[in-house]
Amino acid sequence: MAIGTIRFWAAARAAAGVAEEPYDAQTLAEALAGARARHDEALAKVLDRCSFVVDDAPVGGRPHESVLLTDDGSVEVLPPFAGGSEPLTESVGPAPAPVPRSAATLAGVAAGLTAAALAGLALLGIGPLAGGVFVVQVVIALAWLAALDVPNGGGPFVIIVATAGVIDAVVGSESEPDIGRAAGVAGVAVVVALLYQLARRPRVDVTLSFGGTVSGVAFALCAASYISLRVESGGDFADAAALLGVGAALAAARLVDLALPHPVAVPGSRRGVAGLVVGVGAGVLAGWAYGSSCAELGADHAIRLALVAAVIALVADLAIDAVLAGAPPADDRSRAALPPLGILLPVVLAGPAAYVAGRILLG
Repeated sequence: MAIGTIRFWAAARAAAGVAEEPYDAQTLAEALAGARARHDEALAKVLDRCSFVVDDAPVGGRPHESVLLTDDGSVEVLPPFAGGSEPLTESVGPAPAPVPRSAATLAGVAAGLTAAALAGLALLGIGPLAGGVFVVQVVIALAWLAALDVPNGGGPFVIIVATAGVIDAVVGSESEPDIGRAAGVAGVAVVVALLYQLARRPRVDVTLSFGGTVSGVAFALCAASYISLRVESGGDFADAAALLGVGAALAAARLVDLALPHPVAVPGSRRGVAGLVVGVGAGVLAGWAYGSSCAELGADHAIRLALVAAVIALVADLAIDAVLAGAPPADDRSRAALPPLGILLPVVLAGPAAYVAGRILLG
């Protein structure tokens, strides 16, 4: 008998309830029979539609009884959506329940507080802002890779976080604001991500892993826009106005959604039209209130910055909520990653809009 590891991916992991477990078998058929015996019928149904990789070699159409296993070897179980070849037509279990509206409201309020905290850090200095942005980038990287259920997520996480740190240092250490300086860093990150995919074993879910890494780098770049704007003369006030507008819009919109959810903005969404309208108004009001007390920026510029950033944040929030409400992930690990994404992504995705508006208004 050989002793090694059998790893479950995607739907197989959800059905098994574990990411991996040991096998003690001579052939692949014996290892799979043992897995079926240890788990319930849900896993057996998934295994019937899976493809398998043994010691980095695809099994293909070979009889499982003829595939010999090795000591310290591995068996990768790949359902259709993780690299298998047949459609999975039967459900593994009951569909996950959507996130309650009250929890979505708390996420909106938390997003507002996060944006307000970043606004305060921007006024303190570029160092505190960069530190706060980096924390946001790290949390988003962790949550994003977990939500996608990226295999071997340690490598993509290191690539995203290292890229975020370098981008923050590059755009924050210059005397003139220019987010374009980060393009070269992002390009290197893409090349590194490709090389990582070529080097890692086994090469399962390559598209998912590479796409998750590149999109994580894109989110880091969006967040760094606030740092780059801070370098501009008056950029601290511009950042504060934009972030306060974002925070007020997200919090107000979610609070109104709790009381007036209808009519919905998008079919199947928990976001109401009234909440979005009030959110835009709250963002404008926050910009006006801040600009009126900030002679360096002025009410007119502050309102424009807050409005642009608030609208982008609300659109991003609406899109994220529509996806989460309509198709929440079935995996517990992925569902646990959704709250931080719902809180942070709308704030981060408003960064490029705030940067462009701030550069134009500040001249």
